[in-house]
Amino acid sequence: MEKVAAALLAAVPAERNPEEAVIFMGHGSPHPANACYTALMHHLQQTDTGIFVGTMSGEPGIVDICGELREQNIASAYLMPCLAVVGKHTLKDMSGGNEDSWKSVLEKHGISCKPVLKGLADYDAIADIWVDHLKTVFGAFS
Repeated sequence: MEKVAAALLAAVPAERNPEEAVIFMGHGSPHPANACYTALMHHLQQTDTGIFVGTMSGEPGIVDICGELREQNIASAYLMPCLAVVGKHTLKDMSGGNEDSWKSVLEKHGISCKPVLKGLADYDAIADIWVDHLKTVFGAFS
């Protein structure tokens, strides 16, 4: 979790202003493992309270995050996929023009959005974590 948090912090756009939020959108699920997203957000917020992690299916969702942004008087946010690649979820559910996309929901709450269309697999630090996990798994079979 700490390595992933550090890798995500490194992926935050350099041009971000301190008063802007960063919201990572994950897939999520009703499974109890969904709590990992909340744990990840906790780790990220130890360094930067303006970073949020939400899920499309599960908690916290975008409406929950909107409430937190309003409490902190945040008016602008970067939207970033917490997904391996940019696909349908990023293009439609996160940054699409449909009324229930995360971008549209944030804008309805008066928060301007800056979508980042780059998946986790595009970040070397994340790929390194995946490779280390594969080495561990395959090392167990040798």
